[in-house]
Amino acid sequence: MRQMLLIAKRELMVRVRRKSFIVSTFLVPLFFAGMGIVPVVLMKMDSGIESRIGVIDATGRVAEGLSDSQNVKFTVLKGMKPSDVQAVMADPAYTGVLTIDSGAVETAKDITLYVRKSPPLELTAKIEGRLAESISEQRLLQYDIPDLKEVMNRLRVSVQMKSITLKDDGSEEESSATVTTVIAYILGFLAYFLIMVSAQMVMNGVVEEKSSRIVEVLASSVRSFDLMMGKILGIVSVFLLQALLWVVLTFIIIGIAIPIIGVTVVKEASTAASSLGGDAGITGMFGEVGGQVLAPLANVNFAGIIGTFIFFFLFGYLLYASIFAAVGSAVEDPSDTGQLMLPITAPLLLAMLCMLMAMKTPDGPVAFWFSLIPFTSPVVMPVRMTYGVPAWQLIVSGIILVGSFIGMTWLSARVYRRGVLMYGKNFGWKDIWRWTKG
Repeated sequence: MRQMLLIAKRELMVRVRRKSFIVSTFLVPLFFAGMGIVPVVLMKMDSGIESRIGVIDATGRVAEGLSDSQNVKFTVLKGMKPSDVQAVMADPAYTGVLTIDSGAVETAKDITLYVRKSPPLELTAKIEGRLAESISEQRLLQYDIPDLKEVMNRLRVSVQMKSITLKDDGSEEESSATVTTVIAYILGFLAYFLIMVSAQMVMNGVVEEKSSRIVEVLASSVRSFDLMMGKILGIVSVFLLQALLWVVLTFIIIGIAIPIIGVTVVKEASTAASSLGGDAGITGMFGEVGGQVLAPLANVNFAGIIGTFIFFFLFGYLLYASIFAAVGSAVEDPSDTGQLMLPITAPLLLAMLCMLMAMKTPDGPVAFWFSLIPFTSPVVMPVRMTYGVPAWQLIVSGIILVGSFIGMTWLSARVYRRGVLMYGKNFGWKDIWRWTKG
């Protein structure tokens, strides 16, 4: 154990002193923060650009109902005909000219937008939305029924259904399928990504030391099992330390940047969303969605979900890291690992597919069995946990995962002991299988 910890400490100290570790520690948070901040800044820069649309309306009615939206202003060109489009477009103040045929109210066709160059999708969507509202209003007026518009508005029903989870003790908790699904997807993808990246770091580390012959010096004084496990523990310590620094630095950068740019992401996102349709309707929708999300979010069992995620991630990492270390010991160059990667990455790719099935039917046979299989449970079980899992299934899955980790580590150590000191050719799965037998 002491030798294992010394190897882990050495691995940690060597890697944190590398320039690549230091540079990536600061660059990655800048990238993540930039993904949230840069779009907001760009939207703010674009918010002042206004499109002025001239309207030539042969119906004499539709143009009156075209209300201005954010950054799109309509100007009714009275007394003009479609033949006057060229003259209007000669004025640089106009972005485009909209011509509405006399039969547009009945057909909702024969409407043309003239522009100098291909218009952006957002502009055409705004104009079409305003036209649809105005034509609908004119059609309602043709029926000459008092308060018909109000009646039609009342007929447009938007159902909002609450989900209540009944607990075994009789208590009730408000839940949300949307909130649960989002959390499940984030956890599943995060588990897949972290295990894949960190396990590959282990394999690359083994190949690097084998190619530089450093492992020969270490193997002469340390048991191969301690050497392999020390490397695995050291690399996961580096990975977790860097991940923690990424999270902390990202929040610090965002916290510093938001007061400087003078806006918030939520405000800009709401403004941008409202510009795509009815401003009041979208703004109200954001308020309603906020209320529907916050209440169920407060009832989420974050302690159980996070605890499950950490447990299955750590032992899933240890399981896959031991396999990747064994494979890394069989090659002398990172480029030679390609032929050996598919069999060991296929279970993780399968786990991603099963994750989607688990989100659809968390208690179905696919979700159940693949949350017990140790090669897929690190991804599938945290996803199922967000929906609720019987305690016995959680315990059984955990025991199987830990037992599989111990057994796979023992087999991988046998492969590692032989492969890490062999040079001269690239070994395949046939050789690895022979090494497991001693």
